[in-house]
Amino acid sequence: MAVARTGAAAPSQTRTPALLTSALAAAALALGGLAVPAAVAADAPSASVLLDAEPDESRTFAPERAPELVKDGAVRLDATPTLQDGVSAPTRKPQVIKRTGKLYMSTVPDAGSVPDEQYLQDVELVQDVKAKKIVITADFYAPPTSDLNSFLDIYIGHWDSKEENCSAKARVAALAIGASSDALFLKSGTTDAIGSASRSLSGTVLTVTASGDGAGVGTYDCIYGYLDGVVSDTELKPLRRAWAEDFRPEYEMAPEFDFYSSALHAAYPGKWNKVRINVENDGNLTAKKVKVKLSGKGLKFKKKTISLGTIKPGKDKDAVVQVRLKGKKTRTLKAKATAAGSWSAKTSTKVGYRPNPKKLKTLKGMSYWAAPYEANTGWNVHGLTFVNSTWVYQGVPPKGTPKCSSKVKKCKKYSYSASSGALKIGKMRAKVDSEGIKVTKVAKKGDKKMFFTPLKSPKKNSRIKAKLTYNDFNGCGVTFSCSTWTQHLTLKKNKKFSWSYSAIHSSGIPPFQTFVSITRPTKKGTYKVLSKSRIQFTYVDAETGKRKKEIHTIGIDSNELGKHSPKYGLLIGGKPHL
Repeated sequence: MAVARTGAAAPSQTRTPALLTSALAAAALALGGLAVPAAVAADAPSASVLLDAEPDESRTFAPERAPELVKDGAVRLDATPTLQDGVSAPTRKPQVIKRTGKLYMSTVPDAGSVPDEQYLQDVELVQDVKAKKIVITADFYAPPTSDLNSFLDIYIGHWDSKEENCSAKARVAALAIGASSDALFLKSGTTDAIGSASRSLSGTVLTVTASGDGAGVGTYDCIYGYLDGVVSDTELKPLRRAWAEDFRPEYEMAPEFDFYSSALHAAYPGKWNKVRINVENDGNLTAKKVKVKLSGKGLKFKKKTISLGTIKPGKDKDAVVQVRLKGKKTRTLKAKATAAGSWSAKTSTKVGYRPNPKKLKTLKGMSYWAAPYEANTGWNVHGLTFVNSTWVYQGVPPKGTPKCSSKVKKCKKYSYSASSGALKIGKMRAKVDSEGIKVTKVAKKGDKKMFFTPLKSPKKNSRIKAKLTYNDFNGCGVTFSCSTWTQHLTLKKNKKFSWSYSAIHSSGIPPFQTFVSITRPTKKGTYKVLSKSRIQFTYVDAETGKRKKEIHTIGIDSNELGKHSPKYGLLIGGKPHL
């Protein structure tokens, strides 16, 4: 007997009922004489539907908190998972012991007014992986009745990041009113039972319990569901539906090490060089007796083992490594963090040769940049361009090396001693060597003591091969507004370029926020490196169809070893493309 659903289905909700046999009615459920449909596996809302999903709580974030990629100027290093070396058990990862999720119901189109006895606002799921049990709790606005009965249909599965939807693997369903056995636990898209199911109703609360091997799967990570009204023995009417949500994991108690440091460290010849490796415990178990063990070919360590003691969950400590580099070849520094209970994780970073600082004979023709931290903003670029032996331009000039005089506001006179490296710009004092300019005294109260690093001017008509990105933001802190924008720049040896721009702006107090996404036409054309630290971009404007030229200041950045190359970064105007 086929079961029909009356009324219009939700968008992309092709809930094709399967033919029910007497064997299914006996083995799965007869539901007091009511046959229940076995929905096909493809019942998951499609990607396009998810974009229009209500409410805002629909799947937007990863099921687990993503670790920071950058912290205090250091990057998150690649590392092995934090594993436990057991005496009798093999090395393993911490296991998922529990998952929880919440579905937010919304009324399907053309459902009309839904009675309180059939109205669900949300549905909660709790999975005990070890006990192989899933408990679903649904609280109706009013106690369901036999005349206003409903059918709760919940799907559990794996998130398909490519298709952007939840691929169902298991199905738990039950009647609001019925016998305790009026529930099913099936492999999605089939009539194959993967465990047992039971239901109970207490006042307005429907509880459905699924048990067995199917409930012991720890890899489920998404859920979605439907609520249908029971029209007759053979008809179900779609009333409410919930879009895909995270089925969030809870892991067994275990530490989890994350490592932060620079990906490349400078090592000066004949010196002990400090390499700071931040070790963070991102797990839920305090890591005791933490040690960092060091190794690396061509490297000599003052201490091969550094003790960090106890690191509580969410806390971190620094391992300050003192290392000497043998020769000039860049080497790999390996670090292994261990903790009581045989927990361990490995990471690595690079150490390379950098020559000792030297004094500079002159600053004429040199350019420098710095970007000090300021709250709620991204890049705050400051520049110094020494036009000649008398004048310095403070800031980033708009179109290459500027002309200076007393009439130019940003131009200041300076004095420099090649023998001592002392620099004076007005009331500002600084020390200069081949590494850069270190401000020792600020010009006025409130200014920051910055360190400026040198930029290299590209040669006229030079060809550049680089693929760089400029990321920036404003707000995104204590304010209720946030703007982020990204530009991707590709420069090719054949003097062609492409330069894209995209941005996302949000405002308002969560969850009542407004989001605006902006993508501008990608600029494509040719570039030409001019004299005096300038680059010219020529392209056809996508909106007007007219040919345009843009000229910007350009400077070549360096890496941690002091080597300048476009592949390490370009400062174009005040925008660091890295």
